Amino acid sequence: MRRKKQTLETLCSCLIAIIVSAANLHAADPIFVSMVQLLANPAKFDGVDVIVVGYCSLYIPAKNEVGAHGSDVLYLHREDSTAELTKNGVALRITPELFLKPDDYNGRYVIIKGTFDAKNLGFKEMYCGTIRNIQEVTPWVLGSPDKPKK
Repeated sequence: MRRKKQTLETLCSCLIAIIVSAANLHAADPIFVSMVQLLANPAKFDGVDVIVVGYCSLYIPAKNEVGAHGSDVLYLHREDSTAELTKNGVALRITPELFLKPDDYNGRYVIIKGTFDAKNLGFKEMYCGTIRNIQEVTPWVLGSPDKPKK
């Protein structure tokens, strides 16, 4: 009986350790990654909080436009947006609060902090993943350091 109790206590301790470790994985600081890393290895960053720099292309419907669908995308390069090379981009799940002034971000390089989702390939599965739970968007300034300061 005593041995069963010890085994049960050991199993409970192991389970608690696993749960705490898993919780700490998601509580970690965001990882700064390049768009190249994200596009080449989307599964590696699935569910990871990332900071990434790319060219922001926002879909802004015309005032009289009804029923149209577009995508908000972070591309590797401006030329990828122009040529609509969708596999060189990741979809963005934009919250209205973050983009009160879309002209501050649309058509510019930006730094985005959010959670990468490799399974969600965006509108018609055209992209290499999605950045969701976006916490911060900052226009990229030429000459900015590669790694944003905390």
